[in-house]
Amino acid sequence: MIIKISKLFFIVIVIIIVFNSILDIGFSTRDDDWMLLNNPFVLMPNDENWFWWIKGLFLNYWDIQYSPLNTIYYSLVYKINGYDSFYFHLSSIVIHIMNGVLLCKLGEQTYILFQPDFNRADLKTICYISTFFWLIAPINVEAVVWIAASKVLLCTMFTILCLIFFISSLLNIDIDSLKSFRIRLVLSFTCFFLSFFFKEQAFMTPLIIGAILFYYTSSNMKMIGKIFLKQLIIYLILMFIFSIIFVYITLDANQLSNSPFYIYPLCDRLVLSFYCFFKYVFDVFIPMNLHYAYKFPMAPQENLPFIYYLFIVLFFIIIWQGYKIFSTSLSNYFFELLCISIFISQIVLVLQIFPLNRPMLSADRYMYLSSFFLILFASKYGFKLYKRYRTLLYTLLIGLGVYFFMYSSYLASVWHF
Repeated sequence: MIIKISKLFFIVIVIIIVFNSILDIGFSTRDDDWMLLNNPFVLMPNDENWFWWIKGLFLNYWDIQYSPLNTIYYSLVYKINGYDSFYFHLSSIVIHIMNGVLLCKLGEQTYILFQPDFNRADLKTICYISTFFWLIAPINVEAVVWIAASKVLLCTMFTILCLIFFISSLLNIDIDSLKSFRIRLVLSFTCFFLSFFFKEQAFMTPLIIGAILFYYTSSNMKMIGKIFLKQLIIYLILMFIFSIIFVYITLDANQLSNSPFYIYPLCDRLVLSFYCFFKYVFDVFIPMNLHYAYKFPMAPQENLPFIYYLFIVLFFIIIWQGYKIFSTSLSNYFFELLCISIFISQIVLVLQIFPLNRPMLSADRYMYLSSFFLILFASKYGFKLYKRYRTLLYTLLIGLGVYFFMYSSYLASVWHF
């Protein structure tokens, strides 16, 4: 079992309590209308029209979106009781719990791959606690509450499966036959391929795979035979080729070159990208004043407030200190570097370097996957303090857990826009 039945039952009960209020809030006034309620592809046709329905789904954009599998998901939920928001919200909660279970498994695999000497019982505890806090993290409420964000949940699910199969191939590389190794890679690639048809952000997944492979081969090259290494290289090349194709589809669908927010100068957006970076990190661990739209701090023709420039200085101070720590023994920090790499790969496109097609500075849902790896990163160092400051750590965890629980419950009850 990935998570023991008793622990899983506890998680389910907590999540039901946290998100109980969303079952009655109905549909959102933002995006739920054109993505779901007014989307003709949600209505499955009669048997004789199936071919044209599938063709229309996969060969056309709907507004500025290309997410045909997400539309099929809507169609399946619609089959239960039509446009009943209860079942759409319930489905989101179920998928969120499933993602938590899968992330717990992925966290364990990541520890085993890069921290093989870590006590297995301890890493299971760390991953379970990390999963619990991720499931009730206020920053993830938007992705669960907002029906139109189901594509985030589903894309994340298949991305997690992609990473699980890939890391599994590395963990078993010394005992697997070539056939079993290839099967794992094929399953990983299939999940990556499917994830894109839920949400375009999936084209960043090859960067995560590349980071895992780079960190792993840097200290385990001798364990990988030439035949297996060749398969890994082919697999990675194929992922990047398809990623390039997915990028083209995304640009064509989203029409980013026509974004009205290019009116904000590039230099201002670059400065704001450092602020967004710290905002995302801060909102994972100490969330306050979370809501749907975070507006720009100035109008396009106004000067950017000076305080935002300080985040550039803070960023490079942290980079310098991190370099001094990690450079002493780089191989001992591959786990931490991977967590950071996944975080950056998931948010780099939403840091305002490339303007969004929406009048917002940032959005909580973009942190849905990467927030887990920030929590996992922090959990490792929290565990190191466990024996010396056990009482303090227990107090902090309970306090943070209660705060997450109460704040997420509140957000779920009022997040109706």
